[in-house]
Amino acid sequence: MRYLEREPHDVSALTLVSRLCRLAGDFGAAIACGNVAVRLDPSDAAAREALDAAMALRPDPVLARERLQQALDIEPEIAAYALCYGSAPPFPNIESARALLEEAVRLDPALARAYAALANVLARQNQTLLAIPAYRRALDIDPEQPDAALALSELLWDVNDAAASAAYRTQAFSQKRLYGPWPRSANAPCSVLVLNAPMPWPQNTPLEFMIDPQAAALHRLYLAGDPLPEGLPQYDVIFNAIGEAERAHDAIALAAQFINEHPGRVLNRPEHLWKTARPNLAQALDGVFGCVVPRTRRASRDELAAWNEFPVLVRPIDTHAGRGLEKIDTVGTLTRYLASHRDQRFDAVPFVDYRSDDGYYRKYRVVLVDGVPYPYHLAISPDWMVHYIKTPTARTEWMREEEKRFLHDPQSVFANWVRTFTEMAQALGLDYFGVDCALLRDGNVLVFEADTAMLVHCREPADSYKHRYVPRIFRAVEALVDKR
Repeated sequence: MRYLEREPHDVSALTLVSRLCRLAGDFGAAIACGNVAVRLDPSDAAAREALDAAMALRPDPVLARERLQQALDIEPEIAAYALCYGSAPPFPNIESARALLEEAVRLDPALARAYAALANVLARQNQTLLAIPAYRRALDIDPEQPDAALALSELLWDVNDAAASAAYRTQAFSQKRLYGPWPRSANAPCSVLVLNAPMPWPQNTPLEFMIDPQAAALHRLYLAGDPLPEGLPQYDVIFNAIGEAERAHDAIALAAQFINEHPGRVLNRPEHLWKTARPNLAQALDGVFGCVVPRTRRASRDELAAWNEFPVLVRPIDTHAGRGLEKIDTVGTLTRYLASHRDQRFDAVPFVDYRSDDGYYRKYRVVLVDGVPYPYHLAISPDWMVHYIKTPTARTEWMREEEKRFLHDPQSVFANWVRTFTEMAQALGLDYFGVDCALLRDGNVLVFEADTAMLVHCREPADSYKHRYVPRIFRAVEALVDKR
């Protein structure tokens, strides 16, 4: 198997593994390897013989299809694999559906759709490391499943396997570039064409977390070159969901071209996205009342090596969620940073100490919809690098109480709440975006970044106070779409 990891296209090796797996009783692996071998060389008689021998040992293909259908009767959307990763929650009787699917793949290890549906269920249960091999098995048996390939790509991105993620994304988009909507959107009163970059889901606005599928049908069109796919759906609104990034510039240009050629109601026009780029944000928000934005410089590796202004925050360009982000205080620390990162270009911004009087760092996320600010969350941490999921906020009572007060009355934190954030929306010219920021001791708002692709969701337990506040954002987004 290690040899196959290095040489995945060796037909003889695949054939041998297929035979060995059959003898060991692992008919699923035997069929998967045999399928791959036969696709690589349809004329190879040994590969065909190994596959046929494994297929002949399937316990009960007819009953397997019955079990698959019974699982789909419980929840039809488990066959909708390419929903935005994480947006599809567990459902009632999910364990029953899982048991039926596990039986289906045992009864017929060649039933690719059952493996893909099982992977979807496992992903909904946050069992990513089990979902990944299930999707891989489905695609080894039948590679003509672009929805499954896209779903697998997103899971691999989540576990930091960028190379494999990109390979499956390319496979998906070579077969299909229009995805969705949710099955529950069949009778939705509104249809939205969502323009996406051919990049992992966190780099596009994750609308599926916010818009009720029964309120609007979301059709995701990935702009991955010309020509556009035929048969675009009827739509009422175009939502440009592409987040600003250098790697997304081609897709942003294609979005602008598409909008020029398909005039209609548009949300988040592409020509405004440049303002949210880290090196441009300070200029774009210059003059906004009560707003402080340290100026980011985009530096080559050689330019960064010569840096002499400390402390400075450094990260590779186009990175988020703290990937590669470090606070550099000395030349020696900078030298070690460069030695551990192979990237050639970086963003560097002066570090502003935003600690509160109690020694904790507080990072606020605010979402602006149609020019109106909404509080989303407050993360409190003893460390300067604040990411909500990594902080003690959700499990510390006094922190939860403080976050709850912010969600209830954001003006109690930001004295100029309406004026400052409304002016931000006017300056950026976007219909929807998020802002990560802090409150400085002088009352000004320290802006870390503004981004149209920030994650906004409400997946907390049903008794969480967030269910009283966060859905206001969802209703505002739905109202924005309806208004247009």
